[in-house]
Amino acid sequence: MQKKIAIIGAGASGCMAAIVAAKNNCIVTLFESNDQIGKKILATGNGRCNISNNNLSETYYYSESDVDNNKLIHILDEFSFENTRDFFKELGLYFTIKESMAYPKSGQAQSVVNILKNELERNHILIRLSERIKKISVTDTGRFELKTSKGIEEFDRVIIATGGISSAISGSDGDGYYLAKQLGHTVVDTCPALVQLKCDGNFWEQISGVRCDACVTLADCTEYGELQITDYGISGFPVFQLSLNACRRLQNNEFLEGYIDFLPDICEDELKEILSKHNLEGLLNPKLAEFLFKKYILSKDINVIKKFRITVNGHNGYKNAQVTSGGVSLTEVDTHLQSLKYKGLYFTGEVLDITGKCGGYNLQWAWSSGYVAGMHASKT
Repeated sequence: MQKKIAIIGAGASGCMAAIVAAKNNCIVTLFESNDQIGKKILATGNGRCNISNNNLSETYYYSESDVDNNKLIHILDEFSFENTRDFFKELGLYFTIKESMAYPKSGQAQSVVNILKNELERNHILIRLSERIKKISVTDTGRFELKTSKGIEEFDRVIIATGGISSAISGSDGDGYYLAKQLGHTVVDTCPALVQLKCDGNFWEQISGVRCDACVTLADCTEYGELQITDYGISGFPVFQLSLNACRRLQNNEFLEGYIDFLPDICEDELKEILSKHNLEGLLNPKLAEFLFKKYILSKDINVIKKFRITVNGHNGYKNAQVTSGGVSLTEVDTHLQSLKYKGLYFTGEVLDITGKCGGYNLQWAWSSGYVAGMHASKT
């Protein structure tokens, strides 16, 4: 007898889980509260979709609830970067690699969504758009009753793949956490991650809009990349990486101070030699060069350029965050992402307490966890 599986959420992990389960001869219904699938995929990689990373390791992930990382390692091993690449290649989508980050060769996130939609339809998966799950309950026979915005229906297995509460474009509002709590699961406190940071100081507007390669250090962690200066503080690749830790510290009301090295490829002695003859116009964006040179002239302290002090006092909120940190505790699921409280209930993707760094790691977690949940829900 074919298993009847409900998957709640048609993002990356939900689509993957649905395709895998359907290929294993299950009757799959995919519920999505939005009016289309894969809305958040469309925003990744600035619309180019940073689909994965070929330098895959558990060290690029953060969790509050699984300190030994054993479950994470197991899941990433079961569906690796190579498995992901081959899966999409079979569907007609090829990868291109830039500094270990994988993108679709088309350079368009829409290609990824189109490919997934075609595969969902090819496998006769019923996609129910604009339908929200209000309640999940377990029947006396061990099946799952789903009360939706349009009716009530029973299923043999349920996979919750609703995502977090980040990114205004995704439309996700934390339904997965609510459903998990309904069923007695622990949800680790959430906070925004991979997000812009707000800083003390009334000078940021003077240099707002500047982009430059820099090293940013916060709480003894340093990241390098293109820094973007805003009228409220800092953004860009290194800031997103540091925000994983910074937002959690801010949530705990910790004082968060650090510094920026605006010229990390030039040592202090060399910079002093340059400044004895020239200003900074040949080294930095003119607006930033003028701002920093004035400070240097006043202080004669090279640290205004090499260790520009910053104090972080906030972040730019869930709507501007790429992902949500926190979620359903990994201590309450097994290595197949099945609930330890209810057999046949699975969690996948961002709804779990796993957050990856920038660079395709969060989408890879979606593909890996979606595959594992879909495979084992269909076989057990």
